[in-house]
Amino acid sequence: MASRGGEPRAVPTQTALYKHFAVAATFSELGDVENAAIYVRDNVIAWVGPTTDLPTELQTADTVVDCSGRVVIPGMVNTHHHMYQSLTRCVAQDSPLFNWLVSLYPAWATMTGQDAYVAAKLSMAELLLSGCTCSSDHHYVFPNDVTLDDTIRAARDIGMRFHPTRGIMTLGRSKGGLPPDNCVEETGAALEDAKRLIEQYHDPTKYSMLRMGIAPCSPFSVTNDCMIGAAQLARQYEHVRLHTHLAENVQDIEYSEKTYGCRPGKYLTQVQWDKDDCWFAHCVMLDEEERHQFAACGLGIAHCPSSNARLASGIAPVRALRDAGVNVGLGVDGNASNDSGNMLEQARLAMLLQRGLLRDVKGMRIREALEIAIQGGARNLGRDDIGQLAPGFAADFAAWNTDGNVGFAGSLADPVAALILCTPGHVDMSVVNGSVVVKDGKLTTCDLEALLKDHAEASKRVPNLRVAVCERAELRPRGAIVFLPPNGVRAIEAISPAVKAALQRHHTTHVKTRSFNAAGEQVASSDEGGPSAKKAAADGGERIMLPWHVLQGEMAAALPEGVLRTSHRFLRYAETEEGVVAEFDTPEGLRSVHASLLLGCDGGQSAVREQLLGDGPPQYLGMAIWRAVRPYPEGEWPVDTGYVGWTAKAGASCLTHCIGDKLVWQAFAPWPAEQLEAIGGGRQAYIEDLQDQQPSQQGGGTPGSSAQRRRQDAEAEGRARLSRALSAFEGYPEVLSGAMAGTDPLAVTEHGQFCREPEQCQTYARGRVALTGDAAHLGTPFLGQGCSQAIEDALELGRAVGERCVQLRALLLCTHPRPQPAALAAYQDVRLPLSGEVQATSVQMFRDFRAGKLEKSEFDVNAERGFTRRTFAPLEPAVVAA
Repeated sequence: MASRGGEPRAVPTQTALYKHFAVAATFSELGDVENAAIYVRDNVIAWVGPTTDLPTELQTADTVVDCSGRVVIPGMVNTHHHMYQSLTRCVAQDSPLFNWLVSLYPAWATMTGQDAYVAAKLSMAELLLSGCTCSSDHHYVFPNDVTLDDTIRAARDIGMRFHPTRGIMTLGRSKGGLPPDNCVEETGAALEDAKRLIEQYHDPTKYSMLRMGIAPCSPFSVTNDCMIGAAQLARQYEHVRLHTHLAENVQDIEYSEKTYGCRPGKYLTQVQWDKDDCWFAHCVMLDEEERHQFAACGLGIAHCPSSNARLASGIAPVRALRDAGVNVGLGVDGNASNDSGNMLEQARLAMLLQRGLLRDVKGMRIREALEIAIQGGARNLGRDDIGQLAPGFAADFAAWNTDGNVGFAGSLADPVAALILCTPGHVDMSVVNGSVVVKDGKLTTCDLEALLKDHAEASKRVPNLRVAVCERAELRPRGAIVFLPPNGVRAIEAISPAVKAALQRHHTTHVKTRSFNAAGEQVASSDEGGPSAKKAAADGGERIMLPWHVLQGEMAAALPEGVLRTSHRFLRYAETEEGVVAEFDTPEGLRSVHASLLLGCDGGQSAVREQLLGDGPPQYLGMAIWRAVRPYPEGEWPVDTGYVGWTAKAGASCLTHCIGDKLVWQAFAPWPAEQLEAIGGGRQAYIEDLQDQQPSQQGGGTPGSSAQRRRQDAEAEGRARLSRALSAFEGYPEVLSGAMAGTDPLAVTEHGQFCREPEQCQTYARGRVALTGDAAHLGTPFLGQGCSQAIEDALELGRAVGERCVQLRALLLCTHPRPQPAALAAYQDVRLPLSGEVQATSVQMFRDFRAGKLEKSEFDVNAERGFTRRTFAPLEPAVVAA
């Protein structure tokens, strides 16, 4: 049976003469040779020199190739790559390293073995066409049926000299690492597989086409026992080398110091990685002591200029490293962080960055850039049989045609320098191990057109969403309290345990509860814990209570950089066969966003719903709601910490919560429909935080200035809101009305209470547009489920569409690739029965309240109906980028 890793390519058994090269840069004692010839016997260079000096016995060969007009160099050697990442190019475009990784791990976790094969093969094609003939690959994600055999088969099929390294990640997020737990392995199993690969594929002989390496991913994704075990295993075999990422950016250093108590140099010594069989990717942040350590120990570095710049990690001090005696090679790095696999481009950028960094042309010479790309790489891989056009070296070389090539125009005085300075494009010819793999600019070992089609299909299967979250306003600077019942907490945990943990840090526990009637008489009390503690057993578990603006802020912080766009007021959309075009009013003017799906999460007065369903405004319930946060009242208050409810008087009630040094109050009272416009016409009157906009906290701005006028207007509006709230609670005890009256007017919000009848909420999605939260199923606050239902929607929508982040009361647009409307239909099928039941129950509770028939609390109803006991499978997130 054929090996999964394919079969080695046959070694040529003939001679070949390549003559009349315009110039050959030999990187040997010969230097540059004009009108050069290279004579190859089998897979080894037998002679190099001027064509006119060819010995008589070498003037004929089995194959003779006229190379007039071509410039040739030894094949370049790529010493750092993640070839599978070619499936996820141009994602997380504006994210630094750690954010970029967190965004992409979930996408890589969906790969199959065939995906890995196609991705590696395409990456190798790109390398070969750029003049690279030998490459390493650091593959460290092994989901589904993926094994390193898949990339080995790709190299054998396409004919590239290959140094695959068996990558490993063992430190998942739950243990303090960066990758999600479903992307990591057990150390023992991973090293056992590395041993299998070495014994099955590793060839330590001269001119080997395949040598194995072991490559634990990075200090932030593996445990020390994995690093030590890898070193001990590799050293049992000849020419098996060790590789990992190191000192890539400031976060990398901070992680090392926090986790291991030392900088990377000392860490390497602790884990036995300070020997000359190791090379490391990046090393942007090595200090002077570490540079000397690397030189003394013979440690190599794969410099990755494009990736380091793209991820804003910095610029490695290559000049200082080489001056200290450290060997430096080049790496294109993965196609998701470069996003090019052009080796010649890396050499050019390396030269430019060092010159720019040091403001000195000696930062890197032109020929030095090529030497690093060729011989620096060979040394990193422990090869003494590649890297020169000289007798006894493997027949690996690449040539560019200067004739008719605009990249060489005007540069023929030094066509070798033109390779670095003039971006001459693809090679015309590439020879690897004596076999021609590129001829006349085309690959001879694979059908590139068919490969590109296969790669496009594989890339489509890997989730790769570009997302825009368009929020109508700026994020709230402060706000009232929101309760997350157990089902909401569990839904957030299923989306992101990290977000749940962040919310828990803001949670306030009620120690005492008191209930009073309108006359100030206490009618109920408890010193055994409030809703977050006492009711936990009844309603299904942990609750979280925290300020609304904190909830919004933590969710916004969980979004990848660049995804959230504030001050984008939705206007309209147009649906086409290809997708959706949404139009927004922004401070910069009108803006259109082209998307595959439009998700309306824009609240009870949803503009998206109005266009999608056209069923008119929601039903006004005749109630106004005021909310505010103020400093803890001076003087006597019913409880020093906890929850106080002031029961109904003509349908009015007020709930207050003591949180630290703050008092939060939420007041509900009847309000006539004919005066609805006075409280915003149903639109939320959001908190305006004008304090920070004033030139002077004391003066409030220059008298008559626009800032002062704006503040005066805002304060007047705030006083009017507060006055309306106080009028609704006239006659209540002074302890309550005084606390309300002492509130900063700018901190008061008000709006009417609306809902939709359950029969109106039978459609959550149509075509490429879907609704979530209050936009889909606007209920009443009497069940305390509004926020949690929106989060549950986000979870199931994420499960259907492949998106993991949630932002409430916003518009979410998925723009790439093209998720299909069927995903929205699947979301509706799951959520409609569940959220529909919750919504209908909340509406009935409000009706019972208005009729004076509400006999059970929200806690009791939630527990009886099982709403708070709902559990959710963790969301397997897909990659999300701006």
